[in-house]
Amino acid sequence: MRDNNLDIIKGLACILMVFAHSQTLGKIANTFYSDFFWYLGFFAPVLFFGSVGVSIVYQLKKRSFWLILIFNLFLLLISFADRGKESLNYVNFFAPNLIGSIALATIFIAILRRYNSLFIFIGMILLDRILNRFQITPTILYGIPFALIPWAAVTALGKFLFERPVFKIWILATGSLITFYSFVLKNQIIEDQFITTLFLGMSMMIYSFSAIIAPYLLKNKSISSLLSYLGENTLLFYWVHLFILFQISFKLPPVEMWSFILFESLIFMWGLQQLNKYTFEKVAQTNFFWKTLIGAIFLPILLKTTPEFNFYYFSTLTFIFALNYHQFFKLKEFKNL
Repeated sequence: MRDNNLDIIKGLACILMVFAHSQTLGKIANTFYSDFFWYLGFFAPVLFFGSVGVSIVYQLKKRSFWLILIFNLFLLLISFADRGKESLNYVNFFAPNLIGSIALATIFIAILRRYNSLFIFIGMILLDRILNRFQITPTILYGIPFALIPWAAVTALGKFLFERPVFKIWILATGSLITFYSFVLKNQIIEDQFITTLFLGMSMMIYSFSAIIAPYLLKNKSISSLLSYLGENTLLFYWVHLFILFQISFKLPPVEMWSFILFESLIFMWGLQQLNKYTFEKVAQTNFFWKTLIGAIFLPILLKTTPEFNFYYFSTLTFIFALNYHQFFKLKEFKNL
């Protein structure tokens, strides 16, 4: 049984992604309000990582830790395919992006599953600030924007709010105060501390707010049906909307472009789901399918294929994975785990 509130939060994150990526990739004509939604869209990962914390709770109830570990290691491999769309440079290829960082955060929080999630959240934020004080940032440590620190902290926050829902209002209030504090003292603290403090406050505020309004959004059938569908197919939407954005060679005003991307993504997702029913769905329940998928990830490195080929090739692999990853847990090899 699915958690409808969780699907609503992930659906909201999908909408925020459209705001961020459409402007980042230069697909919209700037207006006075586009910058605001662009900035708001950058907090889509907060909702995603917070939702991962909730998903971990559900996963641990019906699956063993070792099965969760195996799946997320596989997800980490798939994130290499995501990188392969951009470059087959070895450094870039093996640097986890959003998907890889979600896999790493899941593994990290699952390992610490017996500890209080609030303490993990605070500990990770403090660790991030200590590293900043010594001028060791996550980017320097890993060379990537989606490092384990502080995203694992947001995952822990999502898990904590799910386990202790009574704290939603308190977390919202605390996050608002921290955000306000960071802006008031912006000129009195160093830039790294300002960014860390702002991230902490905004993350607490945005995720707790989304958790509070999710039940109310469910009452509106038209909104909830759209957000629920996106929430149920988050991984597929993530890769599909980026695929569509990279194909667009024109600009539109923000609202028109957002509507266009969303509509095109929904149609494309539906088409892929129908096609998958007659192709990979049954085969995906076999061990051979997943071994072949792993091998396919590294094939372009051996063949030294062109960047254009790599983009469509790796896009296809990510679509196949997003459509069939639920079958991974049904493999007979995992029955005893």
